[in-house]
Amino acid sequence: MKFSKKKHSKSAIDLKHQQTNYSIVNKAFSVPVFLCLTLIIVLLSSCSKDDVPDTPAIPTVKDIYICGDVLESSGIYKIATYWKNGIATPLTDGTNDAFTSAITVIDDDIYVAGYDEPNGTKIPTYWKNGIATHLTTSSGIANDIIVVGDDIYVAGFSNNGATYWKNGIATPLTDGTLDSDASAITVVGDDVYVVGNKGKNDGMTKYVAMYWKNGIGTPLTDGSNHAFAIAITVVGDDVYITGNESNGTKHVAKYWKNGIATPLTDGTQSAGAGAITVVNDDVYIASTGGYWKNGIATPITKGGGFVGMTVVGDAVYVAGNKQKNTGHRVATYWKNGTAINFVPDAVFNSRAFDMFITTQ
Repeated sequence: MKFSKKKHSKSAIDLKHQQTNYSIVNKAFSVPVFLCLTLIIVLLSSCSKDDVPDTPAIPTVKDIYICGDVLESSGIYKIATYWKNGIATPLTDGTNDAFTSAITVIDDDIYVAGYDEPNGTKIPTYWKNGIATHLTTSSGIANDIIVVGDDIYVAGFSNNGATYWKNGIATPLTDGTLDSDASAITVVGDDVYVVGNKGKNDGMTKYVAMYWKNGIGTPLTDGSNHAFAIAITVVGDDVYITGNESNGTKHVAKYWKNGIATPLTDGTQSAGAGAITVVNDDVYIASTGGYWKNGIATPITKGGGFVGMTVVGDAVYVAGNKQKNTGHRVATYWKNGTAINFVPDAVFNSRAFDMFITTQ
């Protein structure tokens, strides 16, 4: 659609024939006036519909990437896997356990984060176009990955300490006296934002939802109950974080905007909030069984465990898992609430943990 514009017509200006008995003075005056009027007409008539600005194009989906893992019926170990438009690419060979938690795509390069377990120890790992990079030899998991320019940022934990890596160089986020984990990362300009939690599962020290900006930690909760921060996005000066906090018996899904908490559930049933995206002024958050838009829940399926979300135009995509009749899980994504099955029935068990959509 293009903006409408009034058309300008040459006939709107009536240039009458000059009388032959004009005086020399009148002729001297009429020539520049005639030239000015002619110039105006030419300029106005040169405006065409091609000059009218187009409305912003609505993006269309090009490729859908989903990462997770697969367990074959004859297998013992999970196989780290990603799917592009439903076609599976295994990242490990099934001789040891492996898992993927996040995926991003830059141009033709596919980056996936997770862990590899080559010697019985979970190693924080990322894969670029199928080539694995172990971030440390210590136990841990890579939970999230983003790429900014030539820099690769990964968030996770190592030796039970929240950590992020930039191009393989580790930055610990805590002093190691408490257990901690970094679940998500984003970068805006020169600022690095990480969310996660710290605490201890000893029945005394509660886990506190945290976010770190450039390594400086800010607690989101007071430690009176267990709480966990899961995902983050930054829009302008606003920082949005999702997670959950226990009310003593159940976990309440919530999000924080600039540190101010907004509950998404009433606490009568446990729930969690996962992936978040903000489009214009609308806030979309993946949930345990669907998603919220501006706090209004859209249920999709029970036990979905939705962890990946993308909004393209008017379409809301969420990735998660469905339960088979056998009790096993099958990786699935939903478009506007309609399930899209992309894993063959022959696959014994599969799980999806993140999604990334490229547009055109």
